[in-house]
Amino acid sequence: MKLNVKRLPDDDAWRDMVRIPHQHRLNLKGDHISRGCVCKITANGKSGYVVVRGYEYKDGEKGQPLIFIDSTWRGELNVKPDVEYEFTLEPGGTVAEWRWIWRARDPLIRIPAQICLISFFLGLLALLLAIPPLVDWVREHFKSQATETSGAPAPGPSAPPTK
Repeated sequence: MKLNVKRLPDDDAWRDMVRIPHQHRLNLKGDHISRGCVCKITANGKSGYVVVRGYEYKDGEKGQPLIFIDSTWRGELNVKPDVEYEFTLEPGGTVAEWRWIWRARDPLIRIPAQICLISFFLGLLALLLAIPPLVDWVREHFKSQATETSGAPAPGPSAPPTK
């Protein structure tokens, strides 16, 4: 789709995101892309992963095919402001989201996510390391119970004598 490049407001810069009005947020098949979706954006043969957000038109802009991109991504995609380019958007899956968050330029997004992902994988590793000792304990515990024989109870010291 052809979109006219605009400068992303400073509040949204360095967040690896673009803003596109609802009616122009479409994939190659023409299906709508929801807000907050991590997508592979391509222009001029260059691509990368960004979060696609919405944009509310201001007076005089209604219906225009606009895309708001920060200076970093304009450089990555080799596009200039106030020029129309052909863009493609392909929604990514879970792997694309993890890849995006791991490489996010905003440290307020990247650092907590990296700590979270590292902690998750360390937890999985700890779980895997705990399984062999647990299996050994279960085998030993149930083996000793299964080999014990139960006989008649022996009379205790306070038991009455039997005739």
